[in-house]
Amino acid sequence: MKKLFLFIIPLFFFSCVEVEKEFEVGKGLEVVIVEFGDLTSLSDDKQYGNFEIKVPEIDNEVMEEGAVLAYIERAATEERPQRWSQFPQYNPVWKEIGDTTFSYLSYGEGFVRISLQSETSVEGIAETFKGLKLKLVILPQAIKNILPAIGNQFVYVLKMSSLVSIIGIGDLTRKANELVVTTYRPLEIYTFLILEYLILILIVSYLVRKLEKKLQKD
Repeated sequence: MKKLFLFIIPLFFFSCVEVEKEFEVGKGLEVVIVEFGDLTSLSDDKQYGNFEIKVPEIDNEVMEEGAVLAYIERAATEERPQRWSQFPQYNPVWKEIGDTTFSYLSYGEGFVRISLQSETSVEGIAETFKGLKLKLVILPQAIKNILPAIGNQFVYVLKMSSLVSIIGIGDLTRKANELVVTTYRPLEIYTFLILEYLILILIVSYLVRKLEKKLQKD
């Protein structure tokens, strides 16, 4: 009977505690597809060049708190389906046209830059890039979006920690159970235990909400 009381009452109280909403997958995520044109700049020795493409979706918030991933289109062939390859890339395949090239992404507010470097010339690979699509995945600030889910999980773990006493782990619930055995006052001890857990969960929930609001203001 004591164990039944130990299970039911804490779970009843804990289920009444409101926790944060689950994180929405893809929230704030943007996908932008642009097209390669001519090289924006080319060094005198032709070993370095870059494509600079305007992307207004990359704003100050993305610069300060987010990130940008880039993928270049690979057209379908008889052997392979259409696919997307992520930057940076090392392209030994371009030896066929005399250019072993390293390509990588950099970005700033309002633009992305795909840079090409080669020991010979980047003009050959630049021609193969021309007209291909570039997929940009603009990621929002991670902490701001996953904080509700982290807080929710932390509160859940705190609530469920009351059950570990069943397998012999010495948590608050087990200590309370030991006190009941020695004092024979289950009602007072279990009630105090419930209030302890309830206060802990309310404090954690309050701190998570406060931190979330602060991040949203920033």
